Amino acid sequence: MKCSEIMTKNPKMCTPDDNVSIAVGLMWDYDCGSIPVVKDMDSKELV
Repeated sequence: MKCSEIMTKNPKMCTPDDNVSIAVGLMWDYDCGSIPVVKDMDSKELV
């Protein structure tokens, strides 16, 4: 099995400047337990 077979293709993300309610809302809406935090939405560099 390859990682590409089980990975999330377009994960939802938030930035350090987002309010925690944004992350909670994304986790609720997309039924996931974690949300990647990225430097900014353009670079998508993980923090």
